[in-house]
Parts: sequence; structure tokens; C-alpha cells
Amino acid sequence: MTAQPAPQMESPRFENENATIFAGLRGHYTGSTVAEIAKLWREFAPTLGKLPVQVDSVAYGVVEYRATGGFDYMCAMEVSGVEGLPENLVVCKAPPLRYAKFQHHGHVSKIPETVSTIFQQWMSTSVYAAPVSIDATHHIPTLVEFYGREFDPQTGMGGMEVWVPVRD
Repeated sequence: MTAQPAPQMESPRFENENATIFAGLRGHYTGSTVAEIAKLWREFAPTLGKLPVQVDSVAYGVVEYRATGGFDYMCAMEVSGVEGLPENLVVCKAPPLRYAKFQHHGHVSKIPETVSTIFQQWMSTSVYAAPVSIDATHHIPTLVEFYGREFDPQTGMGGMEVWVPVRD
């Protein structure tokens, strides 16, 4: 059996994003527990579109890799503040960042393949570096999954991007 070649990576577009406040549910995962993220999304689904300070109707998957192993994953919406948020939600404040934004084509379950290609092919040869943390009140995500208005949670298709924060 021959190895499948890595998917070809389209060139990203680069955009600056303002400081962002994400509110959602967070869990810690490893390579062996990554499939459990779907359960976190099912738990968060009733909240989608119902937060009093929600900025838009899009959703985010905010990922922070940990030096100690594994990663934190947060199902989130962008909010304008923390007043009135349900107590079970956690908040992540990201500073203004420049992102390399990659289109994800295909089913949502294939996002890990896109992420792997970004970090193994694009980041390893890119002139861009990951930004460093500014202070303890802000978190710089390792990457952000963006689920736009075109994303259909029933089919797991459409309107997805992977955003990787970069600095020149």
C-alpha cells in the first residue's frame, strides 16, 4: 500500500483581526481523544445564536497546544463582553492578531488533515513565525477554526477556514 500524498495547500490570505473575546466550552484533548471534540460541540450547540452579547452568527474552534502535551479546544462564539454570559462558559481574550487564513474544503472531520498540512508544509517553509504571548490576560491561539454562515452542521460541509496567527 503506497502512502497518500499530502493535500495540496492553497496559498492563504492574510488579514488582521481586532482583539477578540471568545466565549464557549473548553476541553483538553490528545491525539487519542480528539474524536471527543464532537461531543463538546453537541453540548455547545444549544448555546449557538443565543448569547446576549454575541457579535455574529459564526462559530469558532479555538485551539491552544500545550507544551505539557495535548491541546485545549474551545467551541466558541465571539462576544462583545462577558456580562450576562451563562456561568458554564469560559472566556478567552485574544489580542489583535495577523492571521494566515486557509480555506478548508471537504467534510469538517477532515480539518485535522488541513491543519497537519499547514504546519508540516506551509509553516515549515514559511517566512512567517508564530507570535509570542503578550501578557497573562490575553491568549494567542495556536490556530482558530472558523465556521462561517455557509457552514451546515447537519452535513458538516461548507464555509470553513483554518486561521493561523503569524508575525512577519
